[in-house]
Amino acid sequence: MIGAETLYIELVVSPVLPPDRLAATGIPPDAGYAQGALLVLRAPDNGQANRWMASLLRAGCTVRSCVPVKKGLEEIFMERVGSSGTTGAAS
Repeated sequence: MIGAETLYIELVVSPVLPPDRLAATGIPPDAGYAQGALLVLRAPDNGQANRWMASLLRAGCTVRSCVPVKKGLEEIFMERVGSSGTTGAAS
């Protein structure tokens, strides 16, 4: 499930496309990085991830993984504690 706590959608595809072919798919060059023979992309939302996957598939890539990356419990805790203005420290 992709909910409000999702930071981005991580797409892992192969092969790694050269910058000109990646640009032709409509994916900005700063949206990801090469990791060996794989291209790791971070789509900001579900709609963008779907558009990128469709473009990559048309370009002959294989989608190896599509995973929503969510906030960790520590991040959520710090947001809630920080927003309440208290630190919880005993005096």
